[in-house]
Amino acid sequence: MSESRVVIVTGATSGLGRAMATALLDAGHSVVAFSRTAATVEEFVSTGIGRWGPERVCGVVGSVLSAADSERVVNATIERFGRIDGLINNAGIHQPTEARPRFFEISEEQWRAIVDTHL
Repeated sequence: MSESRVVIVTGATSGLGRAMATALLDAGHSVVAFSRTAATVEEFVSTGIGRWGPERVCGVVGSVLSAADSERVVNATIERFGRIDGLINNAGIHQPTEARPRFFEISEEQWRAIVDTHL
């Protein structure tokens, strides 16, 4: 195995973010799961500890929209692992396909939330 890395994954508790975080852990790397919902972060960390051990999994609750939360995840990662080797900026918001409006029907508030979160 190559050298182990420390990676922050935003939106790590579901969908593609969870798949990428899990693949990193399976490959021997350490992951800091950063997500908005405390319950999903706790579940991810609990599952991760059971599967890969407590030394490689960490969770931080927060939003990529918040500079303070973003700074907190960086500080927590450095405090826990001593470094950051990578970031997967996966956080995103969407609506289920059946409820998703056409792009020209999205309100300005919805548009800003999507763009701000994704970028």
